[in-house]
Amino acid sequence: MENARIMIVEDEAITSYEIGVALESMDYKVAANAITAEEAITKVETDRPDIILMDIQLKGKMDGIQAAELIKDRFNIPVIFMTAYTDDEKLERAKLVHPYGYLVKPLQERDLKITIKMALYSAKMDMERKQAEERFRSLVETSNDWIWEMDPNCVYTFVSPKVK
Repeated sequence: MENARIMIVEDEAITSYEIGVALESMDYKVAANAITAEEAITKVETDRPDIILMDIQLKGKMDGIQAAELIKDRFNIPVIFMTAYTDDEKLERAKLVHPYGYLVKPLQERDLKITIKMALYSAKMDMERKQAEERFRSLVETSNDWIWEMDPNCVYTFVSPKVK
């Protein structure tokens, strides 16, 4: 997605500025900047970015992982984590949020570009798959035909609602 709107959540001003310059050189638009998790959540509501670059270690009551989880639940906006810390505990917590990428600082522009492109593509495919699943579900639920699924033991695991 060319000209994607990207939010930067980073509490180091110089790092945030450098990321913004790099994004603009890649033809992306910086939708918003935030320095705390709480500020990020507030700005997501108003600025609606296409994707978020989220530092894991942030000042304030919440860290980036907690913010990403809330943002995912409320707004379904893809998040790419950035961190200087690669300890197993943080990685395990980050995995549970299902981020679209994980970048280790200092960021390399090439890695940033590739990760954003892949994340935007994956987010687009996820959205299209979800729409197709909803259309299929609607078709099955409104069909007058008998639609079923069986397990390997010939036990019905699904029967369309109208024929039960």
